[in-house]
Amino acid sequence: MAALAQLQKQHSDFAAALFYDYQLNDQFVQLHIVQDATNPDFVVNFLTTYFKESERMLNEMHVALENPVVDYKIVRQLAHKLRGSSASVGAFRVTETCSAFRGLIDLQNLQGLKQCLYRAHYENKTLKKHLEVLFKLEKKIKEAGGTVPPLNSEPPRPDPAADQAQPDTGSGAASSSGNNAPSLGNAGQSSRT
Repeated sequence: MAALAQLQKQHSDFAAALFYDYQLNDQFVQLHIVQDATNPDFVVNFLTTYFKESERMLNEMHVALENPVVDYKIVRQLAHKLRGSSASVGAFRVTETCSAFRGLIDLQNLQGLKQCLYRAHYENKTLKKHLEVLFKLEKKIKEAGGTVPPLNSEPPRPDPAADQAQPDTGSGAASSSGNNAPSLGNAGQSSRT
C-alpha cells in the first residue's frame, strides 16, 4: 500500500506542477470530470486526437510561412483554429502562444511569426511529453488497484511556517527551501531510499 500511496502522491505533485507552471488550466480538469467509468479512456483519446491535429496545424503553418509569398489569411485561420483547440483541452501555454499570432499577422511580421511558431511547437511538444508521464502514472495507479487522485488546478500555497523558519540573509536571493511549488524535473521517477 505504501507504493500505491507514493504513486498517488507523485501523480498529485506532478499534476500540480503542470498547473503551477501554467501548462494547463481549469479546462483540463473539466475534461477529467466528463470522463467516467463508461468511457475511462476519454481524456487520453481526446488528447491523442488534439496532439495529432495540433501537430498537423503547426506543420501547415510552417509550410505557409516558408512560401515565398506568405498567405497570411491561411496562417490566421490555422492560428485561430489551433488556439481554439488548445483552449478546449486546457493547454494554457499553447493557447497563449497562439494568441500572439494575431498581432504578428496584422503587422505581417514574418520573423516574429516564425519565432512564435517555434514557441508553439515547443510548448505543444513539452505538454505532450508531460502528459504522457501523467498518464503513465495514472495507469500505474489503476494497475495497483488504486484510484487516481482528483486534479486540483489551484496553485500550491507556500507554507508560512517554512518561510518563517528561513532567516533572511539579506542577499536578495530567493530561498528555494521555502517554496512549496512542485517540480516537473523529477516527474514519474520513484524515490529510492
